[in-house]
Amino acid sequence: MLDRRPLVTVVIPCYNGAEHIDTLMRMMRRQSYTHLELLAIDDGSTDESARIWANYPEVRLLRNEQNRGLAYTRNRGIREARGAYLHFMDIDDRINSRFYEQMVEALWTGGAETACCGMIHQAARGKTQLFGESRVYSDLYDRLRVTWVGRWGYAVRYLFRTSFLRENGLSFEEGRLIEDLPFSFAAVCLTSSLVTVPGAEYLYVRTPGSIMKHSGREAHERRQRDRRHARERVLTIARELGVERIPGVTCDRRAYRLRKLRQWLSLRQDCLTEEK
Repeated sequence: MLDRRPLVTVVIPCYNGAEHIDTLMRMMRRQSYTHLELLAIDDGSTDESARIWANYPEVRLLRNEQNRGLAYTRNRGIREARGAYLHFMDIDDRINSRFYEQMVEALWTGGAETACCGMIHQAARGKTQLFGESRVYSDLYDRLRVTWVGRWGYAVRYLFRTSFLRENGLSFEEGRLIEDLPFSFAAVCLTSSLVTVPGAEYLYVRTPGSIMKHSGREAHERRQRDRRHARERVLTIARELGVERIPGVTCDRRAYRLRKLRQWLSLRQDCLTEEK
């Protein structure tokens, strides 16, 4: 495998993220899997981001002429990626040092099309999910149930085959919040197989000042409006693809609530295992 390592493109949107770049790059330089294309896309930043990115020659830096938003920037990443596989990495989040090694190894060993990592959710520990075994899911309902993707849309959880995203025309809806949810739901529905990856951990950090934390009535109303829109899009996609059951949404709602409650009551984990 070492002689045939696929190139993994890591799409890193950046809008005024100067304070996070050095931490992110230390993390990327610690990765045991080194066949990476680090594709940073500056989304019209007005801070020192461009100057700091220039300190890292291994980064392929693209710039949007103006601020276009996360969805546009991720869509550009899909178009521009050179790697066989693609991962979306938020600039203020973290992954463990063997993340890409374990994700790629699980794909190759299991022969799956898409890999799903564990996620530690700092702000909502009921959404933390760490897998105990590597298992390939080919059945649609099983893929939807193991990921709960009808409720949790975090695209950062997945390592996608780049050609799969392009061939299926998958993209994020621009101008909306919660844009991950319909994107990830469609991807998990359309992928032929998905493998869960124990040991690969993504730490979802809810950074103060992020768009999802803005206060005020207008910001709150926008989040609520876009959350309803995202849920409606999931139902529309399900109808278009002939998906009859969506775990946690149209079925298995009690199981979903119990799973969240058990996680909430379990020992708190708010950092990567290797950082403990």
